[in-house]
Amino acid sequence: MLVQIIVKNLPKKLKLSGEENDAMFYSTTINESLRETCDPSYNYGEAKIKVVGVGGGGSNAVNRMVEHSLKGVEFLIVNTDAQALKMSPMLPNKCLQIGQELTRGLGAGGKPEIGMNAANESREAIEEAVHGADMVFVMVSCRNGRRNRHRWGSVIAGIAKSKGILTVGIVTTPFSFEGRKRAVQAQEGIAALRENVDTYHYS
Repeated sequence: MLVQIIVKNLPKKLKLSGEENDAMFYSTTINESLRETCDPSYNYGEAKIKVVGVGGGGSNAVNRMVEHSLKGVEFLIVNTDAQALKMSPMLPNKCLQIGQELTRGLGAGGKPEIGMNAANESREAIEEAVHGADMVFVMVSCRNGRRNRHRWGSVIAGIAKSKGILTVGIVTTPFSFEGRKRAVQAQEGIAALRENVDTYHYS
């Protein structure tokens, strides 16, 4: 019941000014829904919630949200970029590097197929990371040139959903000044994500 209430109370879309970043959107979407649903002192004991930040944008959001110290919520960041993970303030066991053989610790270079293959390569590690969760939020950014995160984010979400976990996708789409091409790419990615989550939210 708690999980259903949380999903029902999630804002469908938040309006952000150009100066507000992805982290603010993710943080507001999840934090407000959880805080409004339950008393602040409650640890959401009825549901084990995991928040997964994908790529740079998603990871930045997680780093921000950890500062709020929400009880009963477990945070995880996922990236192909080993250096980015090392620079994160997250504990090493909460940082999952995917596609180690494929990318050799480098980024996916904006190529969707590389990110997707990296996620598939690390499927077992992802399954282990989301194991035991009742609900998983997958946070993905398509802004500022991040063209492929939504693609491998959909793979991660699909893995969680295949395990019977209620899965929520949260996406930030490109700003208008980034051009029509990136907007189209983002919509294609959202379509892929939509097929692998129970519900999704975007800005």
